[in-house]
This record gives sequence, C-alpha cells and structure tokens, in this order.
Amino acid sequence: MSAPPSPYLVALTAHAHDVPAEERERFRRTLAGRRLTGGVTLVTCHRVEAYLEPGPLTDELERELPHGGRRLEDAAAAARAVRLALGLESTVLAEDQVLHQLREAVETARARGRLAEPTERLFRIALREGRRTRAWQDRPPRSLADVAMERLERALGTLNGRRLLVVGTGEMGRLLLRAAGDRGALVAVAGRDAARSLATAAAAGADVQRLDPGRALATFDAIAIALAARWELGETGRDVLRRSRPVVVDLSAPSALGEDSQHDLGERFISIDDLAGTIGERADDRLRGRLEAVAEAAAAEFLRWLDSRHSTVASREIAVRAEGERIAELEHLWRRLPHLGEQERAAIDGMSRHLASRILREPLARLGEDEDGRRAAAARDLFGL
Repeated sequence: MSAPPSPYLVALTAHAHDVPAEERERFRRTLAGRRLTGGVTLVTCHRVEAYLEPGPLTDELERELPHGGRRLEDAAAAARAVRLALGLESTVLAEDQVLHQLREAVETARARGRLAEPTERLFRIALREGRRTRAWQDRPPRSLADVAMERLERALGTLNGRRLLVVGTGEMGRLLLRAAGDRGALVAVAGRDAARSLATAAAAGADVQRLDPGRALATFDAIAIALAARWELGETGRDVLRRSRPVVVDLSAPSALGEDSQHDLGERFISIDDLAGTIGERADDRLRGRLEAVAEAAAAEFLRWLDSRHSTVASREIAVRAEGERIAELEHLWRRLPHLGEQERAAIDGMSRHLASRILREPLARLGEDEDGRRAAAARDLFGL
C-alpha cells in the first residue's frame, strides 16, 4: 500500500546513534520554545522527536534539526512511532519505560490542545499495541539501568560485593539502585534533596552520601549518575575522580559530568550514548520476530486509514466545488430572471441539487473504494483541486 502523495504527518527525529547528546539537548530546547499545538514531542535518554502536521512551523523546525537528524513522512513516521511504542527502537527490547514516556508525551500534547487527526489516530494505534504486547513478557522487565549495570560488570568483572554510588533519586536513579542491588552491589545513594535521598535509600536498603562526597568517592568501585543537570563537584571530588579507580556510567542527557572530568576518566567513563550501541536483546529473537510482525500490521492499519482519509477529503472537496458552482449558476439565473416566484425558484433549486447528486454519485462511490490513493490523485488532477 502506498502513502498519499502529499504528507499528512511529519516526524523530526534526533537519535543518539547519529546525534550527540549536547545537540539533542539543543534541539529539545528549540522544540520547547515553540507552542506545538496538535503535535507530540518525545524526549528520552537517547532521542528527541516531534510528530507534527506539515506546514511552515514544521519546515522551520526541520531547519533546526542537528546534523544527523532525520525528517520522516507518513509511512516512515508511522513505522517509527509504532516501533517506539513496541520497544523495538530501544536499547532494551520491549522496555516498559519508553512506553510510559510515550504515553506521557501524548497526554501532555493533548493537554495543550486537540491533536491533529493523523497524529491522534497514529498514537492511539501505537499505544494500544504497546500495551497489548507488554503482556507477552514472561520475565521481569529490563531497563536501561540493567544495560548500565552490565557495562559496569564488563569493566569490573562483577558487581557482587563491589561498592557503587548512585547519583540521582528520580525514576532512573531508583531503577539503578534496584539493578545494582540485584547484582549484589553494596549501594549508596546521593541526591540534591536530603529528605528524598533518605527515603530512596531506605526503600532500596542503601546508604546515603552527600551530593558531593569529596574524598569518599575514592571508596567506590563504580558510580552511576542519573541527573537532570550537572553534577557539581568541588576540587577535591574532581581530583579524587581523576586519581582513583571508579568506573563511571552517566545516564544523564546531556552528560552530568563536565568535559574535563570526562577527559580525566578516559576509558573509565561510559556515556548515555555509549549505551545506545546495541538495539534490543539479541538473544530473544522469537519476541523480536513477533513484535516486528505487530509493528508492520499496525503501521499498515494507520496507512489504510490515511489512504481512506485522503479519498474522503478528495470526495468532500469535489462535492464542495460542485455545490459552489451550482449556487453560482443559480444566482446568475436569478439575476437574469428576476420575475421568478419563490415556488419556481425552489423547484429549480431542488432540480439542480438532484441533478448534481446523480452526476456525482457514481464517481464519489468509486473514490470511496480507493485502496491506494491513485483515484484520489486522479480526481484532484481532473478537477484541479
């Protein structure tokens, strides 16, 4: 099935595979500075994306896309959104977190105003299939925090009995604490809010550290960071990081560590973009195959709706054009025959309306059976729409 010749939906995407975190953040700020009523903006650790109707604003935003960003239309945009909801574009196959983030992004967009019809239909389909397929999981869901812990295990050999500091008490911080605890790490947590740090530590059975532990950083084998802003360390903390042994994985986007600290850590620094190297769990080919089939069917469902909408719009435009011409001719007739009475005018009006309906009935019915948009395209060309 082919998509309509003129796009109804555009996706502007910036992903960690092609766009560095700092550039993604710049694009995020650009999107935040516009009032994107009718569209959906999704921001996650690895991506910044906007789903919009085509138009001047979309073209303007496309010019702001960082190098490596992409513009997708209709079929490609639909496939992208569905694959996101299914977790096929995530570092962890079928992860729960991206579905939750997508649902929140759609709800936020709806709160700003009514979504454009194609956008609303697409995300209804995508979220529906995302919810349905999550029930296929036969084990506890994995997250990006598990991927981070696996990278630390690769660097350290094991996390069992190792001391690990989690910096951040948000959702990702809590996932990191759980993932580290499951692997036997001795965990401490540091956050900006002391009360929240205490509560988070108590729930995870972890110790509490100051946000800037200073010399205490030397006691940790690994550090996992999940902050929405810079991790401000004093000179002592920065010196300890430079001279001691911790392996640091930073899930913040952009990085919570300054470039100098990243340089000092060298190979001991693992960024959020480094974790984007592998999409999905290679071992679970059966689940991936099932999800790929769902993604294809769901995207095709959206395109069928889009094609039918295209034909419906063409039918409506033809009917409006015909009615406009009919009314114009009647007004011309009334001026030429001003003596006509109300009953005569009503009879002529009814006859002309019936005649136009009979002439258009068969062509509009055929347009309604348009499966690939070709009839709609031909009708637009013939009628000059």
